[in-house]
Amino acid sequence: MIGRLRGILAEQHDNTVMIDVGGVGYLVAVPAGVAASLPAPGQEVTLTIHTHVREDAMELFGFSTPAQKQLFLLLTQVSGVGPKVGLAVLGALAAGSLVNAIITNDIKTLTKAPGVGRKLAERISLELKDKVQTLAGDLPDAASAAPAFGGDLLYFVNGQDLELALKSLGYKPASIAAVMRKMESKAEPDLAVEELVVMAMKLLAEA
Repeated sequence: MIGRLRGILAEQHDNTVMIDVGGVGYLVAVPAGVAASLPAPGQEVTLTIHTHVREDAMELFGFSTPAQKQLFLLLTQVSGVGPKVGLAVLGALAAGSLVNAIITNDIKTLTKAPGVGRKLAERISLELKDKVQTLAGDLPDAASAAPAFGGDLLYFVNGQDLELALKSLGYKPASIAAVMRKMESKAEPDLAVEELVVMAMKLLAEA
C-alpha cells in the first residue's frame, strides 16, 4: 500500500494530479482545494495517500495532511458516501468548516457538497459527530474557516474561556474578534460556555 508520495508535480487538473517519482507517474485523485494549493508543475510536492483497492482497479487519493486523509476515511465509512462523494465533500467545504458542520449538525452547510442531500447530511452528522471530535492533527487552512482540530474541546469549555476554546480550534484572531462582536448582540448573558462555543462555530461557518 502507498501511504505517501513525494516527487515532482508533472500534471495538474481540477481533481487529479500526476506525481513523477523516479520516472514513474502516479495519478492521484485529490479534493479541489488540495489541487489549488499545489505549486506549479515542475515543483516538488508531498501528499499523504490513501490506496483504495478494488477488484478491477487500484486508486490513489491524495491529501495535504494525515488529518485530512482521516476525515476522508471517516466520511467513506458512512453508508452512501463513496470515495468520489468523499472527495467532493472535502472539495466543497474546508476541512474545518466540515468538522464544525458535523459537530453542530449544520445540515444546510453539509448539503452544499455535491451528492449530499438532506438525509445523507443527517446521517453524516449523526454517525461522525463523536468521531471527528477526537480527530488529531492539523487540518488544512482554507478560506475563512481554519480549525486545527487537535485536542479536546471539552477541556477548554470546562475552563470557561470561549476565546481560548476558539483559539484551540485554530480560528484566526481576526475571525475570533469578529464573531465575538457579533455575539455581543445575539448571545444571552446566562448562556453556558458550551452554548456560546456552538453559537460562535455556527456564525463562523456562515461567514
